[in-house]
Amino acid sequence: MVRTPEEDLEDYIWGRCKEQDYLERVVKCDEFISGNILRRVSQIDESLNRQLRKGVEENLSRLLEQTTALEALDCTQRNVHTEMNDVYENCDRCSSLERLFSWWPRSKRLQSQKSPRSRHASQSQGCCVATTSHFASHGTHAAALRLGCVGLHGDCRRLHRGDLENT
Repeated sequence: MVRTPEEDLEDYIWGRCKEQDYLERVVKCDEFISGNILRRVSQIDESLNRQLRKGVEENLSRLLEQTTALEALDCTQRNVHTEMNDVYENCDRCSSLERLFSWWPRSKRLQSQKSPRSRHASQSQGCCVATTSHFASHGTHAAALRLGCVGLHGDCRRLHRGDLENT
């Protein structure tokens, strides 16, 4: 089967043959004239442009739907990123509070446990440590960690200032 130079060129353009094989055939063939090659390349270019326009016209509605879906996905990703930043900040606060409680002298802890507010702060600290452990081991949703730590943050600030000891 004898192939025409145009078929060889088309095979090369579409990637059906290797560049080296195509160039060897070009060198061996007398029929390859630059005018013929340029004409064929122009025809293929026009054909590709028509096919591309046709494909876009046929799929325009689906492409627009996908654009909307991608925008919604981007919005969701931003929300998740914000949530994860909140989780990080809450975990950081819990870690700081845990260090504060472990540093706080035992005698002051025992003395402050006599007041109801101090007991509440100590219980909150234990709850926060448990919540943090649960979050780390089970991947619990960020809201659970936030609920456990919000009250603790205020209690520990007051405890650190000494407000809870006097109540």
